[in-house]
Amino acid sequence: MRRKHIVLFLLFLLAFPLTAWTNSKALYQMSEADIDSFLKSIQGKSFLERVAWISERAKGTPYFLGPLGEGSQSSYDKKPLIDLTRVDCVTFSEQTLAFALSKTYKEAFDTLQKIRYKEGKIAIEYRNHYVMADWVPNNHWLATDVTKEVGGDLAKPLTRTISHKKLFEQMNYKGLVAKIPDRKVTIQYVPDDKLSSISSRLKTGDLAIFIQDQEGIFAAHMGILIRDAKGQLVLRN
Repeated sequence: MRRKHIVLFLLFLLAFPLTAWTNSKALYQMSEADIDSFLKSIQGKSFLERVAWISERAKGTPYFLGPLGEGSQSSYDKKPLIDLTRVDCVTFSEQTLAFALSKTYKEAFDTLQKIRYKEGKIAIEYRNHYVMADWVPNNHWLATDVTKEVGGDLAKPLTRTISHKKLFEQMNYKGLVAKIPDRKVTIQYVPDDKLSSISSRLKTGDLAIFIQDQEGIFAAHMGILIRDAKGQLVLRN
């Protein structure tokens, strides 16, 4: 199946070298106390530098599709509200951003809920289920979609019908009423055969979302772009 691509920018930052932190543990191996110490050690760096450092420490985290839910008290998804021991592409990105925005584990936990849920309301009806239709507009305080700005004439529009009702039915969430009615959403994307033309404009901290050829959904994958000290662009996901 052919995939198209869209790029979202958070902010801009020049490439910079990473040096070793004194604790060599990966993020998923750290205790809350370790994380507090780690976050304290990088507070003097810019937000996007912290994104690079934290995503570096998160490399190697075991993969698990859909690792997070609304906690043990939820009637529908009892998986935890945070779990650094396993991630999928979305939770990898969300947790990296939450820690980059925070000074402590506790603050990052709270920030993560603001990122994952509309208005921070922890309920499955308010979760940002669809990256392009929910996550992007509800996180306008954090991320700005500049696909059209960066892609210019190479960017193309794509419209699809997004349905929480159908999603909840597919997930067998019996009795769960969708808060958001079905709606048509139009996004901009840059075709994959045109990405080389805009790659020089991509910077550390940019979010890359891969758009798929499937009705009813836009995103197939998500990650954070990093421009390393040699100027090479990598995707952490």
